[in-house]
Amino acid sequence: FMLLVCGWWGYTIFGVSGAPAWGKAGSSVFFAPNGMFPKERPQLLAKQRVSLGLVCCWLAVLGAVAFATSPMFVMALYFAPYLVCNMWLIMIVLLQHTKDDLPHFGSGEYNEDASPWTLEKGVLCGTVDRPAYGWIGRELHHNAGIFHVIHHLFPQIPFYNTCAASEAFDKFLLQRGCSGLRRVDETPIPQALWELGLLRREVRYVPQTGDYRYLVAGHEP
Repeated sequence: FMLLVCGWWGYTIFGVSGAPAWGKAGSSVFFAPNGMFPKERPQLLAKQRVSLGLVCCWLAVLGAVAFATSPMFVMALYFAPYLVCNMWLIMIVLLQHTKDDLPHFGSGEYNEDASPWTLEKGVLCGTVDRPAYGWIGRELHHNAGIFHVIHHLFPQIPFYNTCAASEAFDKFLLQRGCSGLRRVDETPIPQALWELGLLRREVRYVPQTGDYRYLVAGHEP
């Protein structure tokens, strides 16, 4: 419940589970400047201010509608669908970036043995494509979960070109002897969700791979 209902707001407001290197609330969208919106990047900080102002305006609109009608009307018409969308978004993010065999990289917050994080490592080693979304993933979510790796490598590519871009990327990797670097998991989504629920919010160092992996409930050392 806390993760699916409160997780997104906990991250955006208070920076919960954000990058440790950015410090407390370092990835907060509301409390800036911080690690995500530093003073050294005034243009980025200005965008944060504008976005925060728009959010406040929208909340004021919802408050006005609730005052003119009733709070229950706004809850039923806006917040109930929002919660569904919120839970779906969190589920997608977790399924694309959380598995027992996906490594954790850091900048010293885990241990001196941890491999340093880079964008390329985060994308290729910490992201997985899931074709098992099937029709829902293609038609309702515009391939966001099916071709998620290419989305992180080249976020400017529109969704309707992600399939072709992923195929071209696979050919590129094959030519350079790196086939399989784009991780693909065919696990059915219900089973993947079950496996996700077995993961503990704790990592351990794995000497065989030289990085950190999630502990799985029932398989603790």
